[in-house]
Amino acid sequence: MKEFKQKVFLGLWPDNVLRKQIDDITKSLDAEGKPVPAQNLHMTLVFVGYVNKTKLQCIKNFVKTVKVDPFELKIDKTGYFEKKLFWLGCKKIPDELIQLQQVLETDLQKHCNYLPKKGFYTPHITLQRKVVNPVYLELEKPIIWSVNSFSLIQSQQRESSPIYSELASWDLVTNR
Repeated sequence: MKEFKQKVFLGLWPDNVLRKQIDDITKSLDAEGKPVPAQNLHMTLVFVGYVNKTKLQCIKNFVKTVKVDPFELKIDKTGYFEKKLFWLGCKKIPDELIQLQQVLETDLQKHCNYLPKKGFYTPHITLQRKVVNPVYLELEKPIIWSVNSFSLIQSQQRESSPIYSELASWDLVTNR
């Protein structure tokens, strides 16, 4: 019998108002790429990959104990990765975001047998893939994202693009 596996990651999942703001920017800044559907917009904290039921439960059990203060993201610039990804990000990355990402990655590694990806974490929201003409700029009117929770998100591959769905979410809890 084939073992159950899901492709998952931990991330920040915007509400519908924020999602619309981000999608409006995507439409106004055409980098000649394939737009990420509005319902898939997110900021990855830790990409976990394929997990079985046991590992999925391990993730759910430990993340509810994470204590990081709620924080605000000021999304105010665009960027581009060599993999032809056009994205939105922050000129100044809040300490709480880095702390959240590091705590999640470290605890996953310690408790759930997770092997972290090599490289530096660059917080971003992917707007377009397969970009031909990246646009570099600072947003005239930054988007303010009040981050009060993080989510476990499933990625399911479909014919044209993946579909992301929120499996669970946890509130950020003041660490004082």
